[in-house]
Amino acid sequence: MSILVLSSFLMSALVAPAAHASPTYNVTTIPVGNSPVFEAYNPTNGNVYVANSLANTVSVISSSTNTVIATVVVGLNPAHITWNPENGNVYVSNHGSNTVSVISTSNAVVATISVAPQPHVVVYDFANRNVYVGSDASNLVTVISSQTNTVVTFVTVGVQPENLAYDFANHDVYTSNFASNTVSRIDSSSNTVTATIPVGSGPGQSGFDPANDNMYVPNTGSASVSVISSSTNAVIATIPVGLGPNPAFYDPANRDMYVTNRGSNFVSVIDSNTNTVIANVLTGPNPVWAGYSPSDQNMYVTNNGGNTVSVIDSGTQTVIATIVVGSNPHVAIFDFSNEGIYVSNQGSNTVSAIFISNLGNCREADGNGDFHGANGIGNFHADDDKCEDGDQNQISSTNLGDGTGFQSTQISTTTFNATAETVNITGLGTHNGVPVTFTFVALETGPTTPGWVSFTFSDGYSNAGTLTNGVIVLH
Repeated sequence: MSILVLSSFLMSALVAPAAHASPTYNVTTIPVGNSPVFEAYNPTNGNVYVANSLANTVSVISSSTNTVIATVVVGLNPAHITWNPENGNVYVSNHGSNTVSVISTSNAVVATISVAPQPHVVVYDFANRNVYVGSDASNLVTVISSQTNTVVTFVTVGVQPENLAYDFANHDVYTSNFASNTVSRIDSSSNTVTATIPVGSGPGQSGFDPANDNMYVPNTGSASVSVISSSTNAVIATIPVGLGPNPAFYDPANRDMYVTNRGSNFVSVIDSNTNTVIANVLTGPNPVWAGYSPSDQNMYVTNNGGNTVSVIDSGTQTVIATIVVGSNPHVAIFDFSNEGIYVSNQGSNTVSAIFISNLGNCREADGNGDFHGANGIGNFHADDDKCEDGDQNQISSTNLGDGTGFQSTQISTTTFNATAETVNITGLGTHNGVPVTFTFVALETGPTTPGWVSFTFSDGYSNAGTLTNGVIVLH
């Protein structure tokens, strides 16, 4: 069933209304299992995986047809899902059976792994390529090998480490110990705790900020956010927010942090430079999640008590649309295959797929050729105009100057500078077969200038130079 929802403007005494043309939102409702609580996008096969907590199944939604193409039986009460870029599999924590189910790209369970009691959040560690599993009923974090799908070790941390987060600055894993009011830092190389950091009451799901390399920890019982420095392991700021804050999310469009305040019905926007709240954006009742959409560079907030999604403009920090979805919407994720936002509706056993039309801001960043940089002669291919040609946005190179190649797997942001005639594209990809984050910058080819490109990767490699042949087109 498709429902046409026109964007509207939400009156707020805290923020000013948006002042630009409104897009249109089309919602497709997809029936899934009982009580869908979490979702994950798998770029290996382009499908969306939905954990149905009361059905003990995972529904697999095809991005091309928006239908359930497989229902995978897992353990009791699946609670969380994550994609593993090392092997392309999906890892599901089964809260009621103390196991993790590993689902292959062919949608079959290939391993069932016993873990610490009541497993919750699952995260992938890009440094050692292992999977870390939190626990609601112990002081243990389970470490699973991606190569063997067996337990490597159990790491002792604080009590009830249900939420985990990966730090891209120091490549370690941070556990929020809910009942101990602490955060533990687990060293990825040794799987030992190198720091135990006191925070506020009931720390929840943390968010990493790549703009300042800090970790933002929402304290659900203290109405605050603790900011932890990745370099010093010290709390450098405690920021007052609303009631019941959880989780914290990074917005790559404006480089701010968003915190959903479940008990206050607004989202706090934290400036990464000053660690102060710059806006409290009124949403619907009980906001529980904020998902970022690279298509329009806005945040989609699920209002669990209002059966709606609030769209927050990243530029103006105002709600520009309120979209009706199913009952008790929980998680919202972005599908890079079809650029839809998928919302799990826990109370109506459905997923709402939101698609944006009439954006009116289609921009083109295309090019290919060779360039001569400090690290050698390389080549590139850029295609970032899916809104125009329908092809998947991507950046690639078969030779970056040192003989290694690169292929993007996800475009997160595309930023045009009309004055400088440049484009800045960020996202995820593989450099020489290893997962990395990347930044690609291109200067448009002009009547008298050949153009210029730059590649920068999180593994430390970079190369930049002027084109020796080819062309870069920005519109």
